[in-house]
Amino acid sequence: MDYYPGMLKTRFSHWAPWDDRITLGEMDKPGLYVLAHFARRATGEARPLTARVIYIGESHDRPLRARLNEFGRTAFGRGANHTGGKAYKKVFGARMKGQLYVARFIPAGLKPDLLPLFIRYTERRLILTYALMFGAKPKCNKE
Repeated sequence: MDYYPGMLKTRFSHWAPWDDRITLGEMDKPGLYVLAHFARRATGEARPLTARVIYIGESHDRPLRARLNEFGRTAFGRGANHTGGKAYKKVFGARMKGQLYVARFIPAGLKPDLLPLFIRYTERRLILTYALMFGAKPKCNKE
């Protein structure tokens, strides 16, 4: 069995304010993303397993940019059908948008047919690990 070295070490980008998410780069690729609230500007590499995380998501067959735009249209506007965006709108509304940050992880080195499997597996693993650490899923994850 081939071993993918990145399976155990999932390194996310730095945190970017929601409105500056495009500055994370590589948003034209599939991958994983985490959303969190910070009262002060977040700096450094994002840790997806912190109590500040409110959503862990993935896009395995489309660019992250498209998936995050769906989240934004659902959470802060009209239209789109993003489950996490619906939960965000219900729990937080628009009042916390200024404290919303995003980070992303783009897996590399996988065969194209394995990439979606790895992304979905990693999202589920992160959500489970979060729930085990904090006693519940992130506030906006419903599944």
